[in-house]
Amino acid sequence: MDISFVVITNGKKPDKLSLVLGAIHHQKIKNYEIFVAGDLDKIKEEEGWTYVNAKEAAASGNLAEMRNRGCKLAQYENILMLDDDMVLSTDFCKKLEEHGNDFDILTSQVRLPDGTRFWDHCCYQDPKRGHTVLEHYEDAENLYMSGGMAWLMKKYVFEKCQWDSKKYDFYNMSNLADYKEGKHNEDTDFAKRCRESGFKIKHHHEMVSYHDDASYTAVGRIVRRRRSDRTHEWTKDFDIYFPTEAIADYASLLFSNGYYGEAADIVRKGLKYHYMDYNLTKTWEGFEKSHGQKLSDSNWDENGDEDYLKDINFYKQL
Repeated sequence: MDISFVVITNGKKPDKLSLVLGAIHHQKIKNYEIFVAGDLDKIKEEEGWTYVNAKEAAASGNLAEMRNRGCKLAQYENILMLDDDMVLSTDFCKKLEEHGNDFDILTSQVRLPDGTRFWDHCCYQDPKRGHTVLEHYEDAENLYMSGGMAWLMKKYVFEKCQWDSKKYDFYNMSNLADYKEGKHNEDTDFAKRCRESGFKIKHHHEMVSYHDDASYTAVGRIVRRRRSDRTHEWTKDFDIYFPTEAIADYASLLFSNGYYGEAADIVRKGLKYHYMDYNLTKTWEGFEKSHGQKLSDSNWDENGDEDYLKDINFYKQL
């Protein structure tokens, strides 16, 4: 399968961008091209990819404009969208080939460093499910593609439905407020117009990618961000041998004050060492109930996801 990769960046994560590009080259695709759109002043341009100058868009957080610029240059039928911290698994394109060419839009499974899932197979403004991550076998009316989370579209999709780069600017505070209130951002708007144009959004759960940002975690079916850019590893210093009632109370206090990720981390670690404990189990059930219910393949680990660590370390050694 021939692929045009479009990666957007503000140039502030050169090491992560290097991993993203290395993962693409490792896929051993016969015909492919890479366009990196944004600001690359601090990044050395190398062979194997093309720089698309979009400094003003990167500075203003106009993700829509950066994506449009990259996609307009695509030569191949299949366009794969990536942010600069989205790393493909080592067998990503092998799984894509196994899936076949029958799709307009195809999302991949996106895993976070702690083993939970990001916004991959998900819906927004859905009448039944709201804004949640779905089980891989579930469907919804209002599916959407989140950012540059390793999803593909046919070139004809982009040619009909480009991102609205004038309306949606990341640093436009009114747009941010609208999104928090459940209104559209550039990606949910783009997906909505794709659906209204008759294009189908499919999901291939065996095609795995990694969002290489450990500050995120999934609580139930909603993705949250830990405060102060903490990662899952912060719980390694947490004394888990307090009475479980005290652990549950502390986690509930954090949760009620908006520290959803940290609260979830504490309960998940507690359950690792106090399996099926009543206090912790009931607390976790309450967290999940308030966050869209349980997601069966969310596999949190304080040490990190084994597959993520294996693939990332492999790319670092290339």
